[in-house]
Amino acid sequence: MALPLLKEGGVGSLLLENPFYGSRKPKAQVRSQLQHVSDLLVMGLALILECHLLLLWLEGDGLGPVGLTGISMGGHNASLAAALHPKPLPVVPCLSWTTASWCAFVCRMLGGTGETAGLG
Repeated sequence: MALPLLKEGGVGSLLLENPFYGSRKPKAQVRSQLQHVSDLLVMGLALILECHLLLLWLEGDGLGPVGLTGISMGGHNASLAAALHPKPLPVVPCLSWTTASWCAFVCRMLGGTGETAGLG
């Protein structure tokens, strides 16, 4: 898919793999289950910083215009990385939301307790 885009339209892509996923997953980690809660913060910060540096590198080499996209957590992190970029940058988060806190923490932890009425 990427090769015809490059040959016919001059559109290239750079895929950044999330830390703790795929080839960047620690050997002792089972699937996507992080070993430590702090790994989630490290993963997000590393991905956003790497994305920021890659954008600067691409622009420094005269490549562009550049934009970001991602799916689910990748879309959320793409949005965060775009927010840190010093220039306006198109971003298309797919199947993403601004935060997972409502669903993950409120719905699941307080679901069925009757304690969620005043939370939004």
